Amino acid sequence: MKLFVVTKSSELLLSHIINTPADERIVIADNRFAEPFLNIGVQIIPVVSRNTTTAERDKSFYQAAMPGKFGDAVFPSTELPVWKVLGIDRLRFWYYPHDDITKIMDMIKFDELIVSFDLQSPVVWQAVEHAGKCDAIKVGSVLDRQHLDFLKWYDKIKKLYVSYKEETLFLRKQKVKCKVVEQGLEPPKRPRPAELREKTVGMYYDSRFDWKALVMFLDMNIGKKTLVTGFPNNREWRKFLTTFPDVAKNPQVELQDAIGLMSCEEILLPTYDENIVRQIPENIRIVYYDIANTEKASLFNDIGI
Repeated sequence: MKLFVVTKSSELLLSHIINTPADERIVIADNRFAEPFLNIGVQIIPVVSRNTTTAERDKSFYQAAMPGKFGDAVFPSTELPVWKVLGIDRLRFWYYPHDDITKIMDMIKFDELIVSFDLQSPVVWQAVEHAGKCDAIKVGSVLDRQHLDFLKWYDKIKKLYVSYKEETLFLRKQKVKCKVVEQGLEPPKRPRPAELREKTVGMYYDSRFDWKALVMFLDMNIGKKTLVTGFPNNREWRKFLTTFPDVAKNPQVELQDAIGLMSCEEILLPTYDENIVRQIPENIRIVYYDIANTEKASLFNDIGI
């Protein structure tokens, strides 16, 4: 019996669940994912977020675990809704807050634990620590420093399922502790060559890396080129103007939305971000300005996207 613990979803994860016979799987999922699972005919044991109110908890349980319409039916001579009485046992035994994921696991006989590879969820790692070992399925980019460092030391993942050949080759080269299993999907390609503005260098601004940006601005040597600084949203734009007011006044610096970077001759990124890289036209050179550790930044040049 396979036990899936799902806190984030992806096409890859859903395909694994669908391809596992219904009588050979049990799915515990964050209640936020209840509707997509029910839409594809997969029954789940929903768990509720810590910050959910009692009213939200009851409503989401009703939607996830008690499908069908009861209308306003109540028991005779009472104001007690029929659906609440019918659902009370399932609510008591199956509908736990996230802190109680191990209690659910203790009531289930399973041979294999498969989880969302979600570093931000304590639920996943509570389940893994309780079970001892697991397989994990990617639910987002795994090609970044955070995931790479985790995979190099964490030894309780037996297999990590990824989508593309480039992910497999890169992670294997970095000698992560788990076995990397490629599913052979076709990766999205970078956009076709764009018409480029001459003598322009683009810099993607991310306030999490202000210290890198500061060093870069101090050492900036772009000659007669224009530095186009791109912002993903208004909050980052305001942060830049507050942190680097003098840079913003430099006549060689041009401030634009992030889309404005897509016509520069090269783009400087503070760190490798797969979602950003895949949006950059293929004729634009990408440089990572990791001043503190050039060796670590250059690791991601090997990905080949």
